[in-house]
Amino acid sequence: MAPYTYQQAKSYYYGLPSRPTFVASTIDEVRAPPTGPEAYTPTKMLRAIGEHKIVELWEADIADQVIARLTAMNVDWTSLDVVRIGIATSRGLELPTRFSLSLHGTSSPHRA
Repeated sequence: MAPYTYQQAKSYYYGLPSRPTFVASTIDEVRAPPTGPEAYTPTKMLRAIGEHKIVELWEADIADQVIARLTAMNVDWTSLDVVRIGIATSRGLELPTRFSLSLHGTSSPHRA
């Protein structure tokens, strides 16, 4: 999978108040920019995970494993969670479940 361009990384989470920069994904998704006379960048929203089978696994073991790996790699992270992130027109519990890792600005490959 080709890396995201600087513009794609900056606009991926368009609409979230913290204005995070997208860094990586394990999902091979189509990244074509919007085109046409009414092209716009879709606004994203963030929601709590709610009821989902990943919650029990995350709390039981996965979170600790991820933290241990990040620590071993000396990653300078600020937050780590499983959340729902998607286009703002979607209903909250229909948003995709995502692993969210926030890094200090100096850890990102995309710097403004």
